[in-house]
Amino acid sequence: MESGDRLVNPEELNAILEAIGTDEAMDLQERASREWHQMPRPPLEHPNEPLLWDAEQALHRISCLAEEPNLNPVFAKRVELFRTELDKAASLVWKSECNIAFVGNIGVGKTTALCRIADLEIQNEAGISAPVLDVGGGGVTICDVHIAQGPGYGLFIEPKSEIEPFREVREFSRALGLRKTEAAPNPDFLGNSKEVERVIRNMSGLSVERTRGPDGRRERLDHAMKLAESIEDPDHLALIIQERMNLPKRTKRVLWYSKTSNQEPLQWLKENFVQLNRGLHPEFSMPQRIEVRVPQRLLGEESLSIRLIDTRGIDATAERKDLELHFNDPYAIVILCSNFNDAPSTSIQQLLERAVKGQYSHLGTKVSVLVLPHPGEALAVKDDAGFSVETVSEGYELKEEQAQMNLQSLGLPKVRIEFFNILEEIDESERFTSFLLEQSGRLRDLHCSSLKEIINGANDFVQNRKREQIWEIQKEAARHLITWTQEEENRRVSSFRRRLQDSLLEAIQDGYASSLHASVRRVGEWDNLDYAHQLGYGARTMAADALERKLSGLKEIARNLLRHSEFTEASDLILQVIRVVETETDNLLYKCQLMGRGIYTRYLEPDRRFWNRCNKEWGEGPGYRKRVIRHHRDWFDEKHYTIEKEAREFIDGEWKRLLGEVENILPNDLNDE
Repeated sequence: MESGDRLVNPEELNAILEAIGTDEAMDLQERASREWHQMPRPPLEHPNEPLLWDAEQALHRISCLAEEPNLNPVFAKRVELFRTELDKAASLVWKSECNIAFVGNIGVGKTTALCRIADLEIQNEAGISAPVLDVGGGGVTICDVHIAQGPGYGLFIEPKSEIEPFREVREFSRALGLRKTEAAPNPDFLGNSKEVERVIRNMSGLSVERTRGPDGRRERLDHAMKLAESIEDPDHLALIIQERMNLPKRTKRVLWYSKTSNQEPLQWLKENFVQLNRGLHPEFSMPQRIEVRVPQRLLGEESLSIRLIDTRGIDATAERKDLELHFNDPYAIVILCSNFNDAPSTSIQQLLERAVKGQYSHLGTKVSVLVLPHPGEALAVKDDAGFSVETVSEGYELKEEQAQMNLQSLGLPKVRIEFFNILEEIDESERFTSFLLEQSGRLRDLHCSSLKEIINGANDFVQNRKREQIWEIQKEAARHLITWTQEEENRRVSSFRRRLQDSLLEAIQDGYASSLHASVRRVGEWDNLDYAHQLGYGARTMAADALERKLSGLKEIARNLLRHSEFTEASDLILQVIRVVETETDNLLYKCQLMGRGIYTRYLEPDRRFWNRCNKEWGEGPGYRKRVIRHHRDWFDEKHYTIEKEAREFIDGEWKRLLGEVENILPNDLNDE
């Protein structure tokens, strides 16, 4: 058995555990003997196995109740809802993982901080610790990088879609054409990001060669520009460059470190990561995501599967789909990274403001701010009297007070703020690692608390289902709620202060003219200005703003009922109503987001006249952004009746559907004697 030649059967396991006889052995015996029918058996070492067993038993009771004959229809609806709630909440607890996403401006130091806590550092020639991931003052990493535990050291890439590399190459060829025809570079033309341009040049062998001439002066030979000078048509040039990249043969996706290698594992990881990130490996395509696998447990956490995510640095705008997706991930905590002197930075404040407007759930638990000071910055802080602080800790405290005041002045929620100086001699990694584990623990506790509440509600529901007194109390509580939901003013959504296009126009106004031009050339499909995402977010905030007072009113009615002792025995029903409202609100806002994206796909994307008008404004002198914004406003004014009517009717319909979901779990025979 010890050598693994054969498995231990249940009788042998019981005999062994009884012979051991300790409390731990008896606990293991009890766990091993449990039979799971409603959900998959969790690993014996799962930290929340006892809670999941409670959920399994609650699901069993609910399932038995659902099979009873002549079940009251109202109860039948609530039985099915409890089953759905238990399944969903238990799955969040069962999946014992946490994604920690680092978000911040390019060059802020988040990659270096991430490598420090992940033990991904090697000694450089000067004997100084250097990150394994590719760094260099910002703007180096081409895509998001995920770090996770695996069986060894390895690298995986998820390549970009087939069309995306060609779009990038076409933009590169047009940029070359502009440089060829202009006497001086146009600082407003963005073209590709420098990370993407670097990969295209490396994959196609069109790098910039720097040499010294006979007179000793440095000379620059741009092989891509030399090729462009011989080809007039930028689309033809793009096809030639893409052919040189040889994408059809770049099909490899995985690299694993071999113990037979003559390199140390981290040195191997560093060199190969640089090759994949910069397009230097002949077998790998342009990456959409790179995943780094390491054999050790990240952050030293044994009971949790942790994934560290180094997001692509914020450059032109923080209003990006790939960043905001983390707010919706139930397993993610978001670490917003900022420099010391401007903490929290403008981009971080912008992200938080959008998260609040979008009504993403549990921001106070999921989000925290990481300040990355340089040596000496904390000691340079002065108090209100103008005196410099005496210790680094005191400098941190004053900076945190200032940062919290900045956030609160913007109406943002109070979030945790942590400091991590990766350049000081004193290593702060252990303290910062503890902070991250604490944040992940708070997120797990949130999921566990939610599951406990649902288990208690389900158990009370099963136990009290036949008590007439409970039924009457529930009916009385339901009368208060249905009275509110049936009022015509509460059922109709009529006050729309935000418009579908507000978010898109704000993003255009806040971003660079070059980003706007890059997006217009791609028919709105540009990472830094994604029209579909902005219209989706606009629809979400439009709905969130219009429904804010109605949702608050409905939940306040329910909370007032909970405060009255005469409704104590209906508390499980009332709490379930609150949960349904919150869950369905999340669903409603997400569906509105999809509706906004659909409006882009059906109306804006196919309108070639609109995109051509915007395209023609480039190169017509100063005021490009104002002229393009005017075209946008004209387009939305022209389509106002169609798309605004569609958006409002959709939101109004989804609100009525939400109220219907609430009414479905309430007794509908309130007038029966």
